[in-house]
Amino acid sequence: MKKKLYIKKIIVVSAFLSCFMAVQGQTLKTKRGLCYNDLNSAELSQLKKSQVSWGYNWAASEENPDIGGEDFSFMPMIWGAGKDFEDMYSRAEAYLASHPEAEFLLGFNEPMMKNNYGGCDLTPGEAAVLWLRLENLAEKYKVALVSPALTWGFEPLTGDGKIYGAPEEWMNAWISEFKTLYGREPRFDYLALHSYMDYPSAVTWFCNFYSDYFKKPVLLTEFCAWDSDQNQTPHKSLEGQISSMTQKVEALEANPNVAGYAWFMSHAEVSKVPFNSIFLAKGVDGSLTELGKIYLQQSRLDKSRWFTAGERIPAYCYVSSSNYNTTVGEKGEDGVRFNTPLGIAVNTDKKTEKTIPLEIGDFTSRRFADYQLRIEESKTYKLTLRYQTDKEQQFFVNADGKEILHSVLVPAKKWTEASFNIQLEEGEHILQLKSLGNAKSVKIVSFLLK
Repeated sequence: MKKKLYIKKIIVVSAFLSCFMAVQGQTLKTKRGLCYNDLNSAELSQLKKSQVSWGYNWAASEENPDIGGEDFSFMPMIWGAGKDFEDMYSRAEAYLASHPEAEFLLGFNEPMMKNNYGGCDLTPGEAAVLWLRLENLAEKYKVALVSPALTWGFEPLTGDGKIYGAPEEWMNAWISEFKTLYGREPRFDYLALHSYMDYPSAVTWFCNFYSDYFKKPVLLTEFCAWDSDQNQTPHKSLEGQISSMTQKVEALEANPNVAGYAWFMSHAEVSKVPFNSIFLAKGVDGSLTELGKIYLQQSRLDKSRWFTAGERIPAYCYVSSSNYNTTVGEKGEDGVRFNTPLGIAVNTDKKTEKTIPLEIGDFTSRRFADYQLRIEESKTYKLTLRYQTDKEQQFFVNADGKEILHSVLVPAKKWTEASFNIQLEEGEHILQLKSLGNAKSVKIVSFLLK
């Protein structure tokens, strides 16, 4: 009996290892995703021409034939258990069988919470019994398997009457239950997390801590600023939500522990707390809120993109900035630092708004943004900056950390252009634009090298 059990364990572990290796090459087109309920063709069109490349709707399948594929991939989810489990399982399998391009399967949604708060109310033991079915499905269709979505619990579960507070309490109990049943730890290739903390530094800590704890890359499958602590404030105004969001997006893009993240959500509150809706109205013409316009187009810090002389370079297309940076700033004794936000905003410049969707709307003192340049010839170039400022402001240009220009921007209430000569050598460079002074309003939309 013991010999048979030992052989069974070897077979199970071998299958687990081969399955894990099969999904190692699966990655998202971009990190940025979206939680949604339904999307019409106009809304989907907006998403397909944005930085958002994937989404999910807490369902096991997607009936809209236009959703799925390279431009906007869909992740099926087996949400929970109970009487609907077999139906969810069958629909997920049917979707994976008919969509070979699908690469991910999401596991149970917030099992440490009850249904009235959005959770699937599963004890670790109940989830352990069912998880092998999800493993088998992921193995059959060679998709990455994403863990049950973790967050903080605060109420007794129906099945065992226990409260699982910190995310690891439920997760460790689930892993232990699975090991008792099957003699090994459960397979999951990505760790799903949900966070509604207001502050970017808290979300960064959350992702890093649990990625390190469970040794898995993170999919932050729900996030926005919506903290229940009344002392927290960013979610209480549209401006605060946008500011918090732009910093979180930049931090998540820069974080190697985060494989992807999804904003909550597509259709939500437009004009009241927490001001988190991407679209203005559901099922209409796809019009975006101000927050939606920014989320869909904000820089993803694309380090494969190199600008060249002669191109008009959008100011929002930076690869690093003072919005979020790990080495500079005024706050963050732990080494993760967030400055006053850059003020990423919808472009107000009529001359460029058709081709450049966003501007940097708060480029005041000590703000900076970095751009990748590939220079083909060593010579003096004219840098033409399109900007606004309410007062005279000092303006700096650095190349690879070395100052190559220190000048001033004269006051301009309307969009205007200023030109400066800078010397650049042939090769690849990080060009940094930086501001210093007492101006209260400085905006930049683009610059051009000739």
